[in-house]
Amino acid sequence: MVSIVILNWNTPDVTARSIEAVREHTQVPYELILVDNGSTDSSPSVLSKYSQKNTQVILNEKNLGFAGGNNVGIRASKSSYVCLLNSDAFPTKDWLGSMLKCMDKTGASMVGPWTNEAKGPQRKKFKHRLSPKLFRAYKEVDFLSFFCVLIDRKVFDRIGLLDERFGLGTYEDDDESQPVGRTIPENGKLKKVFAKMAIARARGLTGRFQ
Repeated sequence: MVSIVILNWNTPDVTARSIEAVREHTQVPYELILVDNGSTDSSPSVLSKYSQKNTQVILNEKNLGFAGGNNVGIRASKSSYVCLLNSDAFPTKDWLGSMLKCMDKTGASMVGPWTNEAKGPQRKKFKHRLSPKLFRAYKEVDFLSFFCVLIDRKVFDRIGLLDERFGLGTYEDDDESQPVGRTIPENGKLKKVFAKMAIARARGLTGRFQ
């Protein structure tokens, strides 16, 4: 099973769309952890409507930033794998299953998908039709953007959770991907893989509001 953490702050409509995409396109067992980061709009009531057997809703009293908010979800998670998914990222068919297969095949500690809105090699302009060749490949990289990332829980045991000193967000993903100055036992290097068989489209709003 995979724990999927979605962090929301004052964007209930966008987050609801992400939740619906997860429910429609996720074929592997999962638990969904929705964390509201101290929103001042209707977000708490909107997210609470999604509470059910496999969905947990956590309401933070204040905005803890991207790292702090996600860490709340990670601590509440119960699975061997954690997927951090931005509230403005919308998964497509079998996104999570594809990333799990990639992790199993490569032995990677972190796996991320294609997207239309992110920095680095994961960004790609999509045409209406995608070549099947795209879905049979992966590439090892030095950095993964955390708009959508599948992480083996052992990573957190080895180097800790996201560094909350980065405040309202960014560079947490750089730090967790490249943990300079933090001890990494057992031969060191964390293997990061960009899974070309998984796609999560995004609107690119998260950096503005978390």
